[in-house]
Amino acid sequence: SKRASEGYWDKVYVPYKAEKKMTRGSPSGGVKLAFDVLASGLCTRVDLYGYTAKGSGKYFNKGKTMSAVHIMGLEHWMYRQAMELGMMCVYD
Repeated sequence: SKRASEGYWDKVYVPYKAEKKMTRGSPSGGVKLAFDVLASGLCTRVDLYGYTAKGSGKYFNKGKTMSAVHIMGLEHWMYRQAMELGMMCVYD
């Protein structure tokens, strides 16, 4: 729901970087867009297709790998939390 996703980004990703004293690291376009859509209230659930469980590639360009600047472990944790709350379903 909008209430559940509102501020999720700032409450999870930003404090994680601060706690780990990380000066680098930016969200992948996919995770940012998915949580922005939820927070907008346009829908109450987002289904994501084409995401690899390992977070290492891009479905639309098999030869390209995910940039090391993204904190993939954290993003996968955020996806799992959103799925447990019924806000998202991620399909490999």
